[in-house]
Amino acid sequence: MKFKNYQSTLFLIFTLLALSFVVTAQNQTAEDLPNPFEVLTKYTKQNNYITPIFELKAKEEKYLASPQWKTVYLEMMILLQTKCAFLAARRDFDCFAR
Repeated sequence: MKFKNYQSTLFLIFTLLALSFVVTAQNQTAEDLPNPFEVLTKYTKQNNYITPIFELKAKEEKYLASPQWKTVYLEMMILLQTKCAFLAARRDFDCFAR
């Protein structure tokens, strides 16, 4: 009899924890911030690497304040800026190589 009571108590605790995580996730995604990776892929499919930098930079404060998107935002900005620097260096090298 005690085992069943223990099981139902654990189930109740697990359910409440799961619901709290769902509510927290909904509150974090309610900030109306697009996923930085989706912003990146939208433009890079068109071989455009500078526009997502400006689009993400315009909402930088919100991204950095969001625990959900902060790390992803920083990684995407590093990736984009590195890619732009590489493309600029390659363009300059190609001018001298001709």
